[in-house]
Amino acid sequence: MTALEDITKLNSRQFWLDFAQSKFNISEEAGQANLEAIELKQDLFLEKSDLFKLEGYLQLGQLYEYDFKPLTDLLHSMHQAQLPAVFAFVYDEFWQFQAKFGKLVTQFLGEGAKLMPTVWLWHVDAASEAEILGGKEDKELATRSLYSGFYGPHRDKGSKALFEDGSPKILSFWLPLTEATPLNSCISIVPANRDPTYGTAEDNSWLFKRADIRALPAKPGDVLFWNEAVLHWACRPAPRHGLEPRMSAGFEYVCKDYVANCNPTYDLDYMPSFKERLEIIALQFKLYVTEEGFPASLIEFIKSNDRLLKIGKEEF
Repeated sequence: MTALEDITKLNSRQFWLDFAQSKFNISEEAGQANLEAIELKQDLFLEKSDLFKLEGYLQLGQLYEYDFKPLTDLLHSMHQAQLPAVFAFVYDEFWQFQAKFGKLVTQFLGEGAKLMPTVWLWHVDAASEAEILGGKEDKELATRSLYSGFYGPHRDKGSKALFEDGSPKILSFWLPLTEATPLNSCISIVPANRDPTYGTAEDNSWLFKRADIRALPAKPGDVLFWNEAVLHWACRPAPRHGLEPRMSAGFEYVCKDYVANCNPTYDLDYMPSFKERLEIIALQFKLYVTEEGFPASLIEFIKSNDRLLKIGKEEF
């Protein structure tokens, strides 16, 4: 029996502490992160802000130094144990990592921006992706499964995620923990100013020119984010022996003027209690993954941590 098939383990703080072999921490109660947050200097912010308004996304190269190896070693161990990577959000270190971007979020969304309970961790392995797709190489859009990370072209929420003046209600941050390349599934994007249906009621129609697609190779320490009307995807990983899996983290943030439409939200340096973390993880399975093929224990895990499923609100 794998850990994923044992509900008592999934809900057990001691199980997760033992799994991490004392290398990671799990605070029982809620608190605040204590890592120094990064931000852009004013002249650079003004330059990048104009670019963000034009193209709808930014890639900021290696703004900070961080020891990613403990995080990626943990995700690799979880992958080997057949545990979905998103369970790593039980650990303090992943919430501390998130809090590094609070000042940057505020620069681009304004004071009063909040963290949403929509988070994800990816461990994209070429061999695993090929198995998930069942050899259907012509499949355009792979439903994100328990272990899958490849996801075809999409807009997160489309034009409804923009105010009338084109400014974003929500930002998606995508943060590589290992190097992301066109071979192991880096992000590709269509810049807003090169996308004829961007921000319109017809944004389900894709009329962009293929030459305008931009692949975004990235290194650990890079920061990528986009508004949720931008068309983007993770490219299909190549079947190369020995190719390093692409690991990355994703977070969503909402501006002050739209917080009332999203419930719950959290301060940018908030670290949830252990119970809250389980609830947030359970929510991700309902939001991002179909239940087909779920072990019964995972269904029970979701049911036993369903508070956010009952109170969550997001109106568009």
